[in-house]
Amino acid sequence: MKAELKKFNMLGRDGEWFIPDNTEYFGALLDLVIGPPDSKGGDNFSAVVCTPLWFADNVLNPKPGHETHERHSHPLFGRHYLFVQSYDERAIRDVVEYFIASQTADNWDRLATLLSRELAWEFEDYVDVKD
Repeated sequence: MKAELKKFNMLGRDGEWFIPDNTEYFGALLDLVIGPPDSKGGDNFSAVVCTPLWFADNVLNPKPGHETHERHSHPLFGRHYLFVQSYDERAIRDVVEYFIASQTADNWDRLATLLSRELAWEFEDYVDVKD
């Protein structure tokens, strides 16, 4: 089984389509819908796309009073981040599509789990509670 990209959005802090002021220093949210080729929809996946310097300034070493959901000033793993040298929407989309195309599995749950190694998946760690 393969997967395909159904929706690709790159969003800024305001939730609007992202276009950076500085193409060499930025961070944005990738909001993706990925599903089987024969389905209309898919599951939600996300990642932060950013330059290494933006990551260092905003995640590794945020300045006092800096607004961020991350609060780290120590080594940390970079899961669910896509690092780029500069903003190139086509190149970012291409690498996302290449990654998706490179994954195969016998069923959707296994395939989505493989995708979730790099992309945050809405159902990661989901447990179906039955009465």
